Amino acid sequence: MMTRFRTGAALAAMVSVVAAAPAAAQTQATAEQKKKAKEHYEKGTTHYNLGRFDEAIDEFTKAFELYAEPVFLYNIAQSYRMKENWERARFFYKRYLSLAPNATNRADVETRIAEMDAELQKARAGGGATGGGAGAAGGGTTGGTPAGGGTGGTGTGGGGATTGGTGTGGGATTGGTGTTGGTGGTGGTGSAGTGNTGAGGTGSTGGSDVAQGGTGGGTDTGGSVVSGGGDITGLSELRRPRQLRLALTAGPAFVGLGGGPPVPTQFAFAIDAGYQLMSDSMGIGAGLNFGFTPIPYDLKGSSEQSTAGLANFALVGQGIYAVARRLDLHVELGVGVTWFTGLGDANPFTNNAQAATGPVPMLALRASLGLDYRLGGGLVLTISPIVFSTSSSPKNIDDKIKRIQQIDMLVGVGYSL
Repeated sequence: MMTRFRTGAALAAMVSVVAAAPAAAQTQATAEQKKKAKEHYEKGTTHYNLGRFDEAIDEFTKAFELYAEPVFLYNIAQSYRMKENWERARFFYKRYLSLAPNATNRADVETRIAEMDAELQKARAGGGATGGGAGAAGGGTTGGTPAGGGTGGTGTGGGGATTGGTGTGGGATTGGTGTTGGTGGTGGTGSAGTGNTGAGGTGSTGGSDVAQGGTGGGTDTGGSVVSGGGDITGLSELRRPRQLRLALTAGPAFVGLGGGPPVPTQFAFAIDAGYQLMSDSMGIGAGLNFGFTPIPYDLKGSSEQSTAGLANFALVGQGIYAVARRLDLHVELGVGVTWFTGLGDANPFTNNAQAATGPVPMLALRASLGLDYRLGGGLVLTISPIVFSTSSSPKNIDDKIKRIQQIDMLVGVGYSL
């Protein structure tokens, strides 16, 4: 009978561990939220490609608020970098890596963070603003309209370039009344000059960003901070459409032998290998499970003890639901064989306590509920607080043992490819 199963306290402890492990995980977005997030992402991409980086940041931010996909943070960082806001770019690069520590572009992002640090240090050393903004658009401004043909003002070039020359006044003052000679003339438009760098510092850097300078303004060289351009990242960055998985688990096992002798709580272990196919938040899988549980017993008519065992082999199918970005809930159903092994003479499990000629096979059914938490680097923490199996007793097992049932509570680690 299963009344001997001492599961209450152990089950409560295991459930508390399961509840605590994913406490920091993000809530899964609904399908509607993901749809709206994708719309904002597409708008942000359009703004980015057109050089409207403030608008791009706004759209990527709205997308992340709806669906906490780390690549949105990467795109925000790229947009700030194109605006030459090194500090904000650095912040969002770091947040991206914090939420996606195994991102395939991690090395590139770390390089960019270092380059943002260098730009910030350069700005602090110069005592100026971080990065030179785009210069004033258009051609050089005209020198003033000096009275009496005075000297024109210094023209400033657009786009950070200083226009060449000092415009000189046109007509001279007339004699007599001292009225102005003509209009005094403008200081000219200023010759185009050589395109010197404007007062804001170096031109904007990185990617495809080209400053909209005026005629004669210095040329902004794209990609001088980060090589490889300023591309933003799509939604497929962290998807895992399929994976191989191997896990090793162990924990307490509670075995019931129907009307047979009681079995104390044992330590069981299991090995799982499988292949999973994942969509955005749902998946299926198939695999193999092998487990073993020792069964100690007293020899009939003797004070000596011996140990039998239950060896389980099952084909299992999985249903998987992504509770959060790193946390999966999985339900398994399986069918297989359980072998009752180590049944020697004077054992209490067979008819007339006779030794079995070998492992005794039994048809077995298996069901489990568990959680996988992806730690990073392919490592997985797996917790299965409920693993239930049942087997029908064969003819050569004692008639009192109608059914063999087992509940396991397993914790372990796995590796996925």
